[in-house]
Amino acid sequence: MAAKNTSKGKTGMTIDELARKMNVPTPYLRLKIGRYGKDQKAILASIRRDIGAIAKIAKDLEIDKGEAQKRFFEQLLSYRDQFDNWNAPVTPEDLVIGGFKKLLSKQLCIEKPVLALVLDVGEPRKSSRNSTFRWINLLVENDIAGEPWKMVRVIHWGQLSSGITSGSSVFVTIEDQSGFNTLTNISKSSRALPDEIPGDPRRRVMNLASSLTLTSRAKQEGRDDVSYVFVTLLAETEHGSEIIQGTSVKTDRWQNAPHGVALDTLILEKTDSGSKRSYVQDWQISQNQEAIPMPSDIPVIFDLSPESLAMYLDEWVILDGLAITVTEKEGANGNFDVIGLQSFETESSVIVRHNAWIQEGLIEERVGMRYFTVPRIRVLTFLSTYEVNGKTRLSRNAVAVWGYSPG
Repeated sequence: MAAKNTSKGKTGMTIDELARKMNVPTPYLRLKIGRYGKDQKAILASIRRDIGAIAKIAKDLEIDKGEAQKRFFEQLLSYRDQFDNWNAPVTPEDLVIGGFKKLLSKQLCIEKPVLALVLDVGEPRKSSRNSTFRWINLLVENDIAGEPWKMVRVIHWGQLSSGITSGSSVFVTIEDQSGFNTLTNISKSSRALPDEIPGDPRRRVMNLASSLTLTSRAKQEGRDDVSYVFVTLLAETEHGSEIIQGTSVKTDRWQNAPHGVALDTLILEKTDSGSKRSYVQDWQISQNQEAIPMPSDIPVIFDLSPESLAMYLDEWVILDGLAITVTEKEGANGNFDVIGLQSFETESSVIVRHNAWIQEGLIEERVGMRYFTVPRIRVLTFLSTYEVNGKTRLSRNAVAVWGYSPG
C-alpha cells in the first residue's frame, strides 16, 4: 500500500490535499516541489505553463481541454519511476509536451494544420520517377506559447499553390514519410504572424551588392548545373553589424532585391576544408526598418595613395574623399561605373560592383553628364591585388557609396 503524503507545507495542507485543491496528480506536484523546493511562485508558474500548453494543443486539435489534460498526465506519469534519476537535457514535462500534439493526433485520428512562416521555397526538381518536388524551409509555431518556433525542412510533391512564396503565413500539415518530413497540406493563413517570432533564425540585413548570374560546373561531377549569385550584405549582429559575402541560388530575387531597406533572410553557414561559407536563402521585407550601421571596426581611410591602401589588403575599408568624377565604362560582362576620389592631395579610382548600393539621389544626370549632388562621399571598398603582365596591381571594388557630412 502506497504511503500517504502527510507532511504539511506553509499552507497547512498535505501534498495530497494541495494536489486535490489544484486539480493535479500528487506525483506531478511532487515533481514540481522536488525541482523548485518551497518556491511557491515558481511551482505555480511552472504548472500554469504546462496547463496553458495543453490547453493550446486542445484548442488546435478542437478537443475537450479536460480530456487533453487527462491524457497529458497519463503520459507524463508513465515516466514517474524515472523522476528521481532523470538526466535528460529537458524536463519530463517538456519531453511529453514536445510530442503531445502528434501523439494525440494519432491516438484520436486527428490531422490538424499548424501555423508556419515560409522561409524559402526551392526550385522544382524531378525525381528518378519523373515526379515534381521541391524543398521548402519553414518556421513552425511551437505548441508551447512563447517558446522558440522550430525550423523544419520539408519536401513537397507536385505543384505548389499560387501565391505561396517566401514570407507567406501558412497552415501546414507535416508527416514523416520514409524518413522525410513531407508536406501533405499547405494553405495560406489569414492568421497574423507575431511581430517578433520566438527563435526566428533569420538575420536582419541590408542588400549591398549582387553579382551577375554564374553557373556551377556540376555536370563534370554527374550533377545538374546550378545557377547562383554572389551577394554582399550588411548584417545586424547582437552588438552592431558585419559584412557577409555569400552565395545564393535565388538569382533573380537577389539581383532585384531593394537597396536602402532592411530585409530578413536565412543565412546558412557551413565549414568546408577549414573555410566558412555562407549560403543565403530568400529574403522578405523586415518589419523592423531601423537603420543598420556600418561595422565600427572598418577603418576609414583618408590617404588614398597606393602605398597607404596596400596596408589594408584583403580587408574592407571605407574610403573618404571629395567626389571628382563618375564614369561609365564598358566591360566584358556589361557596363560598370568608376568613381574618382580626391583627399589630401591623393587621388584614387574605384570600380563600383554590379548592382551595388548607391545612395538614392547621390548621382544625377544633366545634358548627358553625370555628377555627384554632394561634395564629399564615402565608399565601402574591398582591397585586393591582381596580376597584369607580371605586375601586381591594386584592386578597389566598391559595394556601397553614400554622401557624407560631418556632425
